[in-house]
Amino acid sequence: MAVFLCGCRSNVPSTPLSFYTVSEQKIDGGRFIDTAEFPKLGYIATTPDLVITRLADVYPTEPEGVIINGKAVPTPAGRSALGIELRPDDAQKLSTLSERVIGKRLLMMLGEKPLMAPRVQAVLSTQRLILECPTQAERDSVQSELERLVR
Repeated sequence: MAVFLCGCRSNVPSTPLSFYTVSEQKIDGGRFIDTAEFPKLGYIATTPDLVITRLADVYPTEPEGVIINGKAVPTPAGRSALGIELRPDDAQKLSTLSERVIGKRLLMMLGEKPLMAPRVQAVLSTQRLILECPTQAERDSVQSELERLVR
């Protein structure tokens, strides 16, 4: 699934991974996120709270279920997932950001494409994120873009 080219680097600019705090209130100069995947999500500022331009790794993985009311609920069939490994310094920045936004949604975007917007329940203290994708094709497309950030 992954293609690795040895000995050469692309001059194609990489699309950054950006994180935005989502607000229910209108933000001056901001914009409203309302897509099929994220209907009426909320407002984000024009400038992201965190921009990541380099990743440690990106790899296909199994989607993880979620915990609802203390019970594990499996991921629906047909969904795929990507593991995203942050560099230690970016993981620390994400941890600091998550501490400021507990109780709010944190939108992760790849360029202009919203990827996920979980509600932050606790400080994120990991270098690894799991991104669930609705289809294998979507996962492959996002993986291809994210691999440009792995150096």
